[in-house]
This record gives sequence, C-alpha cells and structure tokens, in this order.
Amino acid sequence: MEVSKLYMGWLCVTLIVSTSPARTQGAVRTRRDLFSLSGMIRCVTGRSALLMYNNYGCFCGRGGWGAAPVDETDRCCAAHDSCYALPSWFGGIFILYSYKCADGAVTCTSRSALRRRVCECDKALAECFARSQYNPQYKNYQFCGQERTAGTTPESHTDRNTSHTEPTGGPLFSYS
Repeated sequence: MEVSKLYMGWLCVTLIVSTSPARTQGAVRTRRDLFSLSGMIRCVTGRSALLMYNNYGCFCGRGGWGAAPVDETDRCCAAHDSCYALPSWFGGIFILYSYKCADGAVTCTSRSALRRRVCECDKALAECFARSQYNPQYKNYQFCGQERTAGTTPESHTDRNTSHTEPTGGPLFSYS
C-alpha cells in the first residue's frame, strides 16, 4: 500500500513537471520522459533521481539558473539542459523513448532518430552523474542568483567547512 502511494506521488510530480515547459536561460526545455530518465539514472548510478538530484545545485531540477554550476554534478545538469535546448528540435512535444539497462550500462533502443537523440541526452547525464562526486550541501541550494566575489566558493554560503575546487576545462560530454 505504501509503495502505491509513493508511486502515485512520483507519477503526479512527473506528469506536472513534464507537461509544462520550463524556461532555462531563455530557451524552452522540451517535455520529456522523466520516468525513463529517473530509471536510467538509477541504472547507471544506483541513486534516486528524485531524492538525490532534483533541486541539486543551480541547474539540476526544473529550470536551471545562476551564473555558473556549483560543482561537477551541477555541470552535468547544465550540459543536459543545453542538450535539450538545441534549436528546432521538437516544438514542445512529449518525447518517449526506449532503452535497455544491463549491469549499469544503458543502450538506447528507439528506432526514431529524435527519440534516440533524447535518450542519448539522458544517457549522457546519467553517465556524467556516475563520474561526478555528489555533494549533499548542494541539495536544495539557495544561492544560485548571488554573485560570487573573487576567492569565494559556493561553500562560503553554507555551514560546512569542506574544500572545493571549481571544475574547469571543456564540456563533460558532447552530443555529436
């Protein structure tokens, strides 16, 4: 009985979030298959997408914003948002796709190029999460809109004293 309530709650949240477009730095995000994305993240990382990554940092969850991602995990979400924001992709339709999970590896199985492309975006996100360290202090992070001054890091806004190095370099993954 408890599982049914949890499932129904998750289904309601998924439907609400996935059927309304969100704005992300001027680009409209595509309505997508959040249920498949969640399963894919669980397959690759063993973690719950809803409990761990929703509202993480500045870019994970509904509508990314802020000057810069707070860490490598948040950079995964920023790159994922960019993948979905590619111009003239879908026209705001709901995209369902198929995939297989075996031993923590995902294979996109949709025959449609469009569905496969959406699946590949989600697969890249899950794989990026698997490579990245999860930092609990960024769950429900509140300081995305604030400017940082030289020498400060996002941790200076929290009660935790942990070391932090901002990621630098090129993209975490590409969509070619």
